[in-house]
Amino acid sequence: MPDTNAVPTPDLATTRASRPAWWRGLLHEPLVHFMALGGLLFAASAVLAPAQDTSRVIAVTPAVRAEITALYAGTHGRPPNEAELAPLIENWVRTQILYREALALGLDKGDEMIRERITHKMNLLVFSSLRVPVPTDDELRAYLEANRAAYDQPARYDFLGLLVEPGLTREQAEAQAQALSDEENDPPADLVGRVRAYANRDRAGIAALFGTAFADTLAGMAQDTWRAVPINPSAGAEWLVTRVARMHPPRAADFDTIKPNLVDPWQTAAARALAQKAVADMGARYTILNGPAP
Repeated sequence: MPDTNAVPTPDLATTRASRPAWWRGLLHEPLVHFMALGGLLFAASAVLAPAQDTSRVIAVTPAVRAEITALYAGTHGRPPNEAELAPLIENWVRTQILYREALALGLDKGDEMIRERITHKMNLLVFSSLRVPVPTDDELRAYLEANRAAYDQPARYDFLGLLVEPGLTREQAEAQAQALSDEENDPPADLVGRVRAYANRDRAGIAALFGTAFADTLAGMAQDTWRAVPINPSAGAEWLVTRVARMHPPRAADFDTIKPNLVDPWQTAAARALAQKAVADMGARYTILNGPAP
């Protein structure tokens, strides 16, 4: 028998084409992702909480905590610490709120599937009701200032590097640096042939190659001076004889230039905040009993 109370589902291609960019951005947001874990939690918590419990009390009991902990441990191979457990419990409470609100709207009528589907319907209602405004220039400027790290260009370096053979001492590595620095004599051909150029690398990229300590040292080096610097052994050696050829200074992002690129992330953040507030407003009608850890 068809479900006469189900939320109508538009054509998939039409739906995808009509969704605004901020909606697509929400697909990567934690508020949406919690539904994946929420489905597992609801399947497991069907025994812990009666399916038709319409009370305004949501109890985070030791049994609920234990079930959340067990699900996390099954995925990660260890139980969550307190910092990891807190958002999982918060997501469980949010899912309970959405589920009970869905029941209040009758979204469960004629639908015998697990709670995940019912909660998913409520989630769709929350997101479809959002009215995300068009940001003003002042709002976009404020967003840029709060997220400078994502848009500013960091300092970049052109440098040369010679991987010192594994097992050589500091003194031997420094001797190779001295040989490459010798302005009166040509450096040994075997050393010159092993020198590699690294162009336009930022600190994060350098750290990924040779370690954070090396990246910090390189940033403070004078240009055109060979130096033996310790590196992360995972790079295949313990020392890199290096010389900074050029430092490209950092550049702050220009608002007028990147303004078109700020609208979608601003609206995604605004939609996330509105959705969180909508769930919080629903939650204000409930009493949350956060029981002790088992």
